[in-house]
Amino acid sequence: MLSNFVAIDFEFLPAQGLIFQIGYAIVQDGKIVETYEQIINPKCSKWDFYSIPVISEITGITYDMLQDAPTFEEIWPHLYKVINNRIVVAHNACSADLSVLSKELLRIKAFDCEYSDTTFDCYCTMNIARDIKHIKCGLSVLCEHYNIELSSHHNACADAEATAKLFVELQKHCNIKQISPILFNREYVAERYGNYDPYITHEPYFVKRNKEEKEKRHLDLSNIQLHIEQMIDNPAYFSNEIVVLTGLTCDDKEQLTTLLVDAGASVKNGVTKCTTLIIAGENAGWSKLEKAVELNIPVINRNDILF
Repeated sequence: MLSNFVAIDFEFLPAQGLIFQIGYAIVQDGKIVETYEQIINPKCSKWDFYSIPVISEITGITYDMLQDAPTFEEIWPHLYKVINNRIVVAHNACSADLSVLSKELLRIKAFDCEYSDTTFDCYCTMNIARDIKHIKCGLSVLCEHYNIELSSHHNACADAEATAKLFVELQKHCNIKQISPILFNREYVAERYGNYDPYITHEPYFVKRNKEEKEKRHLDLSNIQLHIEQMIDNPAYFSNEIVVLTGLTCDDKEQLTTLLVDAGASVKNGVTKCTTLIIAGENAGWSKLEKAVELNIPVINRNDILF
């Protein structure tokens, strides 16, 4: 059994891949001996932070809370010392934590300076759960199955602690020596994100109003149905888009699907490499948002669409 490791978790903005909270739990001899939690200033606009309302709602973190927090670049030296050359554990590692970590390291050009040797072996508890035939592999579901306390899901530190305990528990049901870890290093990042440009951010698709107006609309709009019949000036904007809808009411989803198809879009249920746009409502599915990060798919707020 691997009894000495570090479990990590990042809370992040899916569309931009920006980390705004870090949590980790250090485990020795199978017991958590140290935990750490830090909010991060993602250096984004208020509109970008609130472009998916569910993010703030499920984490309890607001834009204003982050303004005096350190940036990822400032916190990276500390995190580097914790995870470098260690065994690291994360839940849904490839699609979430390793993805956003890669992008942040590219943003700060970490591999071009004294952190070029960044490397660690990472085990993904989601993948391990799938290997031992769990059908549902969400962190909260697995914690409930194994009677692991998860008091504040989507708090980075709480999720890291739960992931640490889950990893210990999963090893009772599998031979960890037969599972190959993910080798995270500069080659891993280059192979998967070599074409990623950290200076190009995903702007919301609709730019007819400036960001201040969009922000005001998001903060003031309480009933999107009041605007459901208002078409944007050029519905053909959606022509040839492959769209996935998530987190909408049944009526809103049905109406929006009809209007998108009429405008020339194709609406699909699942997120794939062919998806060009995700439209997210207040109850957006977390797995779809994580997939958006992995595939660099723009995500826009349902409230930004005027029909």
